[in-house]
Amino acid sequence: MLLVCLDTVRADHLGCYAYGRPTSPHLDALAARSIRFADASAAASWTKPSVPSFLTGTWPLEHGVYEGSARTQQGDVTDILPESARTLAETFALSGYATAAFVHNSHLKRGNGLEQGFEQYEEGDFDARELRWRAQDWIDERSDDRPFFLYVHILDAHFPCPVPDDFARMFAAGADLALFRGDSWRGVRDDVNDGRRTLSKDERDSLEALYDGAIRYIDDQFGRLLAFLERRERTRELVVSVIADHGEEFLEHNRIGHGHDLYENLLRVPWLLRAPGHAAEQVDEAVSLVDLYPTLLAAAGLEAPPPGRGVNRLSKPFVPTPLFAEHKDPDAYLQSWREGSWKLIRRFEPPAAGRAAPAEFELPSVGSRFEATIDATSTEHPVAIQLAPRGDAASDPFELKGLVERRESGKLRVAGVEVHVTPETELYGDLPKRDGQAARWEDGVPLERTMVKVLATPSADGFTAQRMKLYGPEERIECAIRGAVTAAEGTRERGRLRIGTIWIGWNAATTWSSRIDAQVPTLSREDIATIAELGAEEAARLGYRVETRLFDLAADPHEMAPSADVQRTSLLGTQLDAFAARLARNRIWSANDRAVLSSETMQALRGLGYVR
Repeated sequence: MLLVCLDTVRADHLGCYAYGRPTSPHLDALAARSIRFADASAAASWTKPSVPSFLTGTWPLEHGVYEGSARTQQGDVTDILPESARTLAETFALSGYATAAFVHNSHLKRGNGLEQGFEQYEEGDFDARELRWRAQDWIDERSDDRPFFLYVHILDAHFPCPVPDDFARMFAAGADLALFRGDSWRGVRDDVNDGRRTLSKDERDSLEALYDGAIRYIDDQFGRLLAFLERRERTRELVVSVIADHGEEFLEHNRIGHGHDLYENLLRVPWLLRAPGHAAEQVDEAVSLVDLYPTLLAAAGLEAPPPGRGVNRLSKPFVPTPLFAEHKDPDAYLQSWREGSWKLIRRFEPPAAGRAAPAEFELPSVGSRFEATIDATSTEHPVAIQLAPRGDAASDPFELKGLVERRESGKLRVAGVEVHVTPETELYGDLPKRDGQAARWEDGVPLERTMVKVLATPSADGFTAQRMKLYGPEERIECAIRGAVTAAEGTRERGRLRIGTIWIGWNAATTWSSRIDAQVPTLSREDIATIAELGAEEAARLGYRVETRLFDLAADPHEMAPSADVQRTSLLGTQLDAFAARLARNRIWSANDRAVLSSETMQALRGLGYVR
């Protein structure tokens, strides 16, 4: 049994799903001799909740994996799959299979519960070629005759698509890809999604062409893996299943990326299944990836799972399945429900979300964390343009963003603040090169008039930089100081606060934001379970803000114009309430199914753009 997940690959960018570009010749060849599910949906629009859903045949409401990196007083935490969950790997292992997984995505690290049942589980910064090699080595080095279950999770189509240049440019001849492939890609994505930047048509086309080239690279490595298996005469009885965990947006709803809503381009994924003894066919009935669990067990001839864990698509290819999906933001919970061509998306916000700031002015409290956006022209006595509370963990370092005004031996002046830099300071971002290698501080990196972001700790005579990001010459960021408040005095019209050791003034023109930074969860898993058990109408009575959108996918496949069909909205809402309530009652997670993330894991998540 070989299960391959193509992270971030939407179905309509593969040739076997009628895409115009030749992105997937090897996958297309597999599809020609497989069962191809023409309309498969993921249970979530990003990796962390989606993967445990198809590996266990349960929805997030049941397994409880929503958060990837949430800020709490204990530090940055992640939801983990409960030990009581039964994964595909565990079921295969109990049936005498050898089990292994080779995966690339920091949300799938060992310790998050997804390794349950795997005798060998390796997660790392592996591209598709490295993953293929590791899988091939594992197959070659096996010393027993047990059947195997092998899971490979490939990340190369995930922004910024770091594939070899010939593949990156395969469909982007003459395009400038530096905007998306350089060290500034996270800033570009965030600026677009936050409304600070608009991509031109050429830029959008270049981004999509880069994505298509990354899919072609994955396809090339997948073809080599199948060829290897054929040479080893492993394919005759081998079940091969290819899926994706979610899709990707290219400005269809004014955003790029994924994990922000439940539109079809984020949920519609490929699913190919080649099972010996089953003829190639196309299944047009809409299916959920939750159906993967019972279907793969059936393909291997193993006992069916308990009822309620998906539909076996080999014996019941045309039986309707609940097309339900979920997404959790820090301060909102989204559900979607499809029946035929009709789709309902609901968004719940807790009673406190979105309320105006209290009229009474309150001084920032000592120990709270604030970010002050400052006037770069007044760095000797910085004055705040905006002051905003932040929900960072107490252990987070002091952060400074601004223009380097002066460099001296071992020291910088940034926005009026003296910062010591040592050989241990990690430099990253748009670094100049020395003989093909990124320059180090001791190489005399030219920094004057460069925009930087510094993470620092207090020292005897100022601050010492732990990490420092250099921005490219085309990038401009706001000057800001962020950290714990150590003193505050004054009135709403005039005053000052001290962040670390830096005094920052405010005046009547300073904007005060009451919204704590979006990493701070104001909506818990317990809240979500309560919403599901109550239903939308009762949740609204308790003060939750409920927004409902209905789409007719037959008339509006891109979900651009919500329908005003009140009767249909009510019918689908009733079905959704009943289904979600049942899932909430079946939940297996508890408050203890969380883990504190290490600094190494947080850095890996930042590298993929999951954490700002």
